[in-house]
Amino acid sequence: MGTIGRTGLAHLLLGSVAEKVIRFSACPVLVLHGRPQADGFAVHRILIPTDGSPNTEPAIRHGLLLAQTFQAEVTALSVGDVRNVPSSARGSGRIDQYLTEIGRNAVDHVAEEGRKLSVDVRTSIVTGSPSEEIIKASDHYDLVVMGTVGRTGLAHLRLGSVAERTARHARCPVLTVRAPRPAEPMQ
Repeated sequence: MGTIGRTGLAHLLLGSVAEKVIRFSACPVLVLHGRPQADGFAVHRILIPTDGSPNTEPAIRHGLLLAQTFQAEVTALSVGDVRNVPSSARGSGRIDQYLTEIGRNAVDHVAEEGRKLSVDVRTSIVTGSPSEEIIKASDHYDLVVMGTVGRTGLAHLRLGSVAERTARHARCPVLTVRAPRPAEPMQ
C-alpha cells in the first residue's frame, strides 16, 4: 500500500491508513513511498532489523526467503535502545556491553537462519533509538523487512510502534510481518 506521509496534528489525531493496516493486519503489509521506479520493484539489498525476540521470527523468515528468491544481499541490524537508560548507568560501559551482547546474539541468529537457506547475512549492531537507526540505515537498502507486535490501546499510545514509524519515514519500501498472537499458530 502507498503512504502520503501525514504529519503534525493531522497525524497525531488520525494516524495514517498505512499505520492502522500495519497495526491490525494479520498478513504481511508492504508500504511503498512515492512513485514507482522506472525499473519496477527491484530488490538487491534487504535490511532485517531484529531485537532477538520471538516476535521477529516471522519477519526473519520472510526476509530470508525474499533474499533467497531475489538473490539479494541481507544485513541483520540490532539496535540497542539506550533512550531510557540514565547516563549515570552507562558510565561504566556495562550497559553498552550488555546491549551489544544481546544484539550480537540477535544478529547471529539471523545469520544462522540465513546459512540454512544458503543466504549470506551481514550483521550490524548500533545503539540509539530503534526507529531512528533503522530509518537512517534504510538509505542503503531496497527493502526493510521487520516484525510488528500489533499493540493497540494504551500500550500503543504509550509505546508507539517502531514498525509504524519506520514504515512512515523509511526511504525504501517496508514489509511488516506481524508476530502471531499467543492463540494464533505461526504460518
